[in-house]
Amino acid sequence: MASVAYSAVAFESFVALSSVYHVCAPRVDGPKQLSWILTTAASCVMTLVSMPFLWDHVTTKTLQGVQTRATLAVPACRFFQAYLFSDLLHGVVYYRSHLTLSTGWFHHTIYLLIVEIAIRRSWAHVFCLACLLELPTFILGISSLYPRLRSNILFAASFFTTRLLYHAFLCLSFYAPDNRRIIAGGSYVPAVIFTLAFPMHVMWFVGCVNGFIRRARLAKQVPTS
Repeated sequence: MASVAYSAVAFESFVALSSVYHVCAPRVDGPKQLSWILTTAASCVMTLVSMPFLWDHVTTKTLQGVQTRATLAVPACRFFQAYLFSDLLHGVVYYRSHLTLSTGWFHHTIYLLIVEIAIRRSWAHVFCLACLLELPTFILGISSLYPRLRSNILFAASFFTTRLLYHAFLCLSFYAPDNRRIIAGGSYVPAVIFTLAFPMHVMWFVGCVNGFIRRARLAKQVPTS
């Protein structure tokens, strides 16, 4: 019964996200902003979902102290799957030019599978803990929807702290024998998934820094009369 109820969450989440999109769409300008509506909403939800799991981690000072909280973690994972599917579907219809192969179809398909593995292997709480990494996505999404709120420094700082430092910590932690045995049942799968995702985040951060440098050089240029 519980699995059926949790599966229904995916459909309910899809309906909710679609409603959010269609309510917000008339209030934004152009396909680029349209492409950020669902991502901003989902990253906000998943960042908030990560907080109880992060609290366990901080207060117990060990990943083994993170509670499973299946009644929160599994529905949250289903919600994220609904977001991935919804973003692809809405992207095809409303913002096809911003639905790329790498960050759209490939990324979303892979993460649909990763989340399903997390649910089926009882690692949903691990995925939810890692959703702290959605914080910079939320910051970037808000700045895309509301350019006046844009802060490159805030985004870069949040990205470096979560998607590089904390991500690297999670990578190393899940290779540790005790964590792997107690949390992952001896499996290397969580550690490998974290490891494979890490280089992509490094490349994104390098691109972010290069953007800072490029904009700084442009700002120093004196216009000729």
